[in-house]
Amino acid sequence: MKKLLCTALLLGMLLAGCQEEPEDRLMIVSVVVDGRSLTYDVREPITVAEFLASIEVTTTELDRIVPPPFTQISDGLQITVRRVTEESFCEDRDLPYSQRTVINEQIAPGTEVLFQAGRNGKERLCFRVQFTDGIRGEPVAVGEATVLTAPVEEVVYVGPTTTLEPVEIRGTLAYVSGGNI
Repeated sequence: MKKLLCTALLLGMLLAGCQEEPEDRLMIVSVVVDGRSLTYDVREPITVAEFLASIEVTTTELDRIVPPPFTQISDGLQITVRRVTEESFCEDRDLPYSQRTVINEQIAPGTEVLFQAGRNGKERLCFRVQFTDGIRGEPVAVGEATVLTAPVEEVVYVGPTTTLEPVEIRGTLAYVSGGNI
């Protein structure tokens, strides 16, 4: 019984190994790249990346390929390559100055005196922008803004709005300075 089973198994394996290979299937693949739509006949199963290399379509790291490059091609597959480039630029912007008001009793009530003029500062902010098939995307800030010149605060002295009435002091008033009376 064992011999009969082994013989049948060996005969089955021999017959299975002698079958003809199926004919190469013809697969139709379309590629959309650089504003053109192209159609190709493909006989062997390869990945999208291998196929693009075989038709001499070069891609960069930024390009967007749909479906992904590791996908095996199949009949009717459409491959889309969107070209992506990147540019960087920087903008200088004004930093507004702040204003501080200080009450100064040496100035007449209701009077304002500019003690220190304010001055805007400058900051630089850099951006990166991507162009997909020539269409500009939204700029994205790269890092934090760099202060080129700090703003100078404006200081305005203002006289007091009210005057103090003299207060009568009874007794002796002593002024102590450095431990001396």
